[in-house]
Amino acid sequence: MDKRPDPPGEPALLGTFVHRVLELLCAQPAGTRTVERARELAGEAWPDTQNDPDYIALGHDETSQRDFKWRGWTAIENLWRLEDPDQIKVRATEAKVQATVGGVPFFGIVDRIDVESDGLVITDYKTGKAPRPNDLPASLDQVLLYAAAVEDHLGERP
Repeated sequence: MDKRPDPPGEPALLGTFVHRVLELLCAQPAGTRTVERARELAGEAWPDTQNDPDYIALGHDETSQRDFKWRGWTAIENLWRLEDPDQIKVRATEAKVQATVGGVPFFGIVDRIDVESDGLVITDYKTGKAPRPNDLPASLDQVLLYAAAVEDHLGERP
């Protein structure tokens, strides 16, 4: 019996690409986090995705590859609809946190931790559809776990 895990599907690979570009963008100094810079960073990050064996296994032809890249770019560009990346005070990206929450060990990687005037803010990027209103409380569980782990790890409450 083959115990190897299934390779990640297209949504996971797309999410990884988008996360990487946003991570690179947020590592740029304030004043340079523009749509144009994001496009450059997407171009720089693309070869890693394109050469990933899991991406290659998708068997994209030129048309489906262009569609994949377009969906990735649309997700990246959506950041400007939510916030101005140039105004963010980024404290950390891809921050590894661990804590014991309710007696249960928890480990996670927080996409972004920002500093605002009233404290820390946890940002968890999502490239899929927004949750339906009825599903919203459950969709916040991951962010709440991250917040508890960040507080335990940094000693500051988000």
